[in-house]
Amino acid sequence: MNNDDTDGNASGLNQNAKTVFRNLVTITNNGTQDVETLNLEFITGGDLTESELDSVFDFTVSPSGNGNNGSQSTIDNGDDVISDSYYSDNSPLSAGESINFGISINLLDSGVSDLPADGSYTLQITAETANTNN
Repeated sequence: MNNDDTDGNASGLNQNAKTVFRNLVTITNNGTQDVETLNLEFITGGDLTESELDSVFDFTVSPSGNGNNGSQSTIDNGDDVISDSYYSDNSPLSAGESINFGISINLLDSGVSDLPADGSYTLQITAETANTNN
C-alpha cells in the first residue's frame, strides 16, 4: 500500500532482507519404521551455484501440534532435520509423529541480494530408515 492508500506495485521478496516463512509444510511418518534421517535441500535454483543455494536457503523446523512454535530451530540447506534441529537427542521420527518446516531466504548477507522473478527452484526431501539401502 502506498502512502496515498493506492495499491503498490511491489511483488516477490524484499531485496537485501531475510524473509522467513514458518510452518509451510508438515511431514508425517505414515510408515511403520522410524525415520532416522530427514534431509531438506534445494538442489537446483535459477542461476545460483550450489554454494549460493546453501547461503541463501535455510529451514525452520518445529514439532507439529499446538503450542510448539516456541521450539523452532533453524537448520542449514542440506542438513538432517533429526540430528541438526530440535531433535537434540537424535530421536528418530517414529510412526505417526510429525514435524513442521518452513523456509528462510537470506538476501541480506548471503552474497546474493535478489532472486530472479522467473527463477525455478527444486527442493529435495530425503527420508531414510535404518533399513534404507545406500
